[in-house]
Amino acid sequence: MLHITPEFATYLRQELGKDRARKARRAAVSAKVKYRKLNTKRFIHLVGQAKVILAAGDPTVFAFEGASRHGLRIGLIERGWAWKDADSCAAEIVAAALKELGATRPSWADGQPDFVSSVGTLRTFCAHCNGRIPPDRKTHAGNPVKYCSFECGQYAYRKKASEFGEQVSLAEYLTRCAERSAKTLEERARNCEQCNKRFLSSRLDARFCSTSCVSESQRRSWEVSCVGCGKTFTARPGTKNPKYCSLDCYTATARSDREVSCGVCRAIFRPRFSEKRGLSKFCSTACSASARAGLREARPVLSCKTCGQTFQPDFPSQKRSFCSVACNPYASKADKAKAASAFNCEACS
Repeated sequence: MLHITPEFATYLRQELGKDRARKARRAAVSAKVKYRKLNTKRFIHLVGQAKVILAAGDPTVFAFEGASRHGLRIGLIERGWAWKDADSCAAEIVAAALKELGATRPSWADGQPDFVSSVGTLRTFCAHCNGRIPPDRKTHAGNPVKYCSFECGQYAYRKKASEFGEQVSLAEYLTRCAERSAKTLEERARNCEQCNKRFLSSRLDARFCSTSCVSESQRRSWEVSCVGCGKTFTARPGTKNPKYCSLDCYTATARSDREVSCGVCRAIFRPRFSEKRGLSKFCSTACSASARAGLREARPVLSCKTCGQTFQPDFPSQKRSFCSVACNPYASKADKAKAASAFNCEACS
């Protein structure tokens, strides 16, 4: 019995591929037979129907290609078309549907056993020597293998590296490692802000060489110019962003340059400025308390619509129709129960 080696099988497949390519070139330049055509509207309609059928194919859209072409050909023949015309038209319809679906047809080489694919699929033959891969070597660490042995894998790697210029000598490899190490040291080395000592750190934002230097930098004091008087002063350790040398400087700087009249006693004073409250309106805390008391006295007297009793709201601008939650018919039961436990209206009870 004649035995075909893997090398000879590969040679036969290569020759068959070349023969297919020659026949395709001859067919491209030869005179083409004109077949019967469908009108454009009917052709587009049949392409749409073929798309629906082909899209349902599993595992690929080519699963129902033969059945679709056969059905279209039979339908055209039943309408009086010649077999060649019907087959050519059916092939055009299926090809147009596959093109609209974005299908890519595998080449002849993709279907060969020794084809090396980039996707992780189980293989039968070695990608290097075309020998059969042992059954116990189908996968390695959960991934499919390409080669029948470790030696074949190493030889294929060295061959690829030599062809693409990736293979280097041991001396060149060690030189590159030394260059990378020197560059890494140069990028990560810096001076400590406390002791000015050169150090290495895995963090790019490191400022100190040790925890002792960090503690020492937090304990030290430094000189800062006062924002108010411009005098240089020594900031206390642990102070974050010091600006003023004393409380008097802060108070004097915080006061506005213009003079205003107090809202209660009408005294002229320089108001203090606050980012939250703006310029102060009163010259002292006593005037401020007096103004708040006057606001409480200025509250309007309202009449409750439920019990008829008079009451004053919490604020002068507050508009209320009921003296309490108990008198409010629109209040919820929970609010009324909560209010009843704390306060009872004498008129309603």
